[in-house]
Amino acid sequence: MYRFWTVLSVVMVLCVTMASGVKADPDYSVFETHEWGTVNWSMRTVRAHSSVTPLEKTSPRDLNKQDRLVELARSQASSNLIASILSLPLDSERLASSAIGSNSDIMDQIKAMVNQSRLIKKDYLTDGSVEMVIEMSFDGGFSQLLLPEEIQQIQPLKTVTERTSEKGLVSQESDPNPDVPVPFTGLIVDTRGLTVHPVLSPILLDENGQEVYGPAYISREYAVQNGPVYYSQSIKDPFITQRVGENPLVVTGLKTQGTFQGDIVISNADASKLHSNSAHLVFLNHCLVVILIDSGTSK
Repeated sequence: MYRFWTVLSVVMVLCVTMASGVKADPDYSVFETHEWGTVNWSMRTVRAHSSVTPLEKTSPRDLNKQDRLVELARSQASSNLIASILSLPLDSERLASSAIGSNSDIMDQIKAMVNQSRLIKKDYLTDGSVEMVIEMSFDGGFSQLLLPEEIQQIQPLKTVTERTSEKGLVSQESDPNPDVPVPFTGLIVDTRGLTVHPVLSPILLDENGQEVYGPAYISREYAVQNGPVYYSQSIKDPFITQRVGENPLVVTGLKTQGTFQGDIVISNADASKLHSNSAHLVFLNHCLVVILIDSGTSK
């Protein structure tokens, strides 16, 4: 019975967290800026900008019309957004560009998403120029398309087993045990002080190189909706509690691994704590994981 109620409590925390609708606080967001735009790893969005100036006066007048300049600005911003997407590290070893490769079907789907991207800013400057910013979310179709195939849909954890008796099915529930620790409601990995670069699907490893959290533990439904992890710069970020609940397990990152330094190694002792209770599989399946990262570690 104890296991049933403890797992149920974790599930209730998950339901409240997922239904809260609270968004990441931009004050604590982890950003990555490059020549094409900005990636917000906390809010899981990528933005691209463009600036188009009027052509020479000798050019045909219709090429300098405002609506034509807006069209050119949108086209340029879309091209920059695609370049930003292709440069995203999907994991510690692969960029999106290598995963997409020559797959024209995936590329066509990404272009369609870019065409539907949200307009953030459209400014008309005094010299006639048009500046534009567009934004696309990682969540939903984008993640469904690019998350590793190893991340599969995981069936909900069964909290009560059953056996057959002469009178039918009888639940096998253990007696309450007050000495058994209350299960954790989520996981916080503190990597501050390390050089960690955000990736779409990071992996946590123990000191023996065994996967502690990653595709094998993640249910695709939740990874697509909310991302495998939430990156933040500060433990003061109010969204952290919304993500991992009131009783998270807090562990320290020992070092990073991978070409892009996105995978994180934690101690064997911490890994043992994480896997000591089957209830913890629930929050791992639901991606209730936070990675604290220094503000200066993103590119």
